[in-house]
Amino acid sequence: MIIPLTYGTSSLVVALLKIKLLFLFFAFLSGFLFWRIMNHYKVVDTRKVVLLSLLAFNPFVIQTVLIDGHNDIIVLTLVLAGLLCFLRQKNSFSILFFSLGAFIKYSPALLVLLPLLFLYRDVKMTFLQKVKSVSVSLLLVFSVGMCLYLPFGIHSGLFRGLANEITQRGASITKVDSLGSVLLKVLLQPDPTTLRMIGISLAFCIFLYLERKKPISSIVFSYIGLFLILPWFQPWYMLWIFPLFILIVPLDIFVFTSIFLLFVPELFPASASVILILYILFRQFSPFKKLFVLNRTVIE
Repeated sequence: MIIPLTYGTSSLVVALLKIKLLFLFFAFLSGFLFWRIMNHYKVVDTRKVVLLSLLAFNPFVIQTVLIDGHNDIIVLTLVLAGLLCFLRQKNSFSILFFSLGAFIKYSPALLVLLPLLFLYRDVKMTFLQKVKSVSVSLLLVFSVGMCLYLPFGIHSGLFRGLANEITQRGASITKVDSLGSVLLKVLLQPDPTTLRMIGISLAFCIFLYLERKKPISSIVFSYIGLFLILPWFQPWYMLWIFPLFILIVPLDIFVFTSIFLLFVPELFPASASVILILYILFRQFSPFKKLFVLNRTVIE
């Protein structure tokens, strides 16, 4: 995406400007989709403005999107688009958007289960209608995938990246290790592949437990479970679910999390998330709970 955008540009300033405008476009598109999701849940206008402002002017978001330029903002846009289509029961498009996100960062493939499980339970559709809907969706995903990979040639080596992602990334404990991976490595000493499988299994269980009644919570908490166990964690991964996160947690937890993510891993490792966990436990179960004036969540 970056190469065709800057192809033929002789000026470094112009090239950087084009790239920044591209990421700014996806940021605005994500904000629009987030606003529509809040409309679906009937969030009052004043509350919507506050939440969108907390995201738009959040230092963590500005750093990861506009300064560092991580393509995770594109993943976020596709996740929000897939969720909005799911909430509107446009399941074929939901499957498509979640699958497109998986072409960038693999993990959104888990979210394809959301529309698939809805189709499975839908009593208004016949079995043949369900098969047709899923088949059309998968055919569309396959066609888009082929178009994306066609410029590089279609061969078995294209899947080598997925294998390397599962087996090699996070081969040693580093400052970006998550809390869960550090604890597991100390207690069980598993290899990175085993850690990744444990994280995926945990995310899958959380997702299945919550998805039927609380779709947004199922997305947020399944990814948090995955992030806690990943042998390789980067703070910008949290961008995938950040707008949804603000909908289901009290605002003080959101602010605390934003500050924490902004300084990982430069000042402290991801495993320092134990501080955030202890804060959440304290505010939820301490006798001083009533002192927290931002207890109210938006939805779910």
